[in-house]
Amino acid sequence: MADAVVRGFFPNPACVLQARSWARSKFDLWFGGVDSDEFTLIVGQMVSKALQRPKGMISLYLRREGGQIVVAVSDSGRGGVVPRKANITSQDGRDLVVVGALSEGWSVNQDSGHANTVWAQLAAD
Repeated sequence: MADAVVRGFFPNPACVLQARSWARSKFDLWFGGVDSDEFTLIVGQMVSKALQRPKGMISLYLRREGGQIVVAVSDSGRGGVVPRKANITSQDGRDLVVVGALSEGWSVNQDSGHANTVWAQLAAD
């Protein structure tokens, strides 16, 4: 059985906390008692990345299928999304590196209208 939900957020600093909170409530509803810290961190990193390119709403999509969950964050900012290699003194640039390290798989899609979607899949166990 698959379940899916989506919610839009206005691009402001508070949306990261709002997105993490909303996503965690869905995760807890779907997977009850399973630790959601890594999932919540992934959501926060993905929304933070989208917030760096604010142009319109940020959409957060969650899909559960069995013991797996897919998280997708879309924005309508211009330009592609690419992971950057951060050095020891960098204060940013680790968002997608963290997502890649904690997920089973992830990627970035850009449509012809320049909207970007970053998605990640992880097991909920």
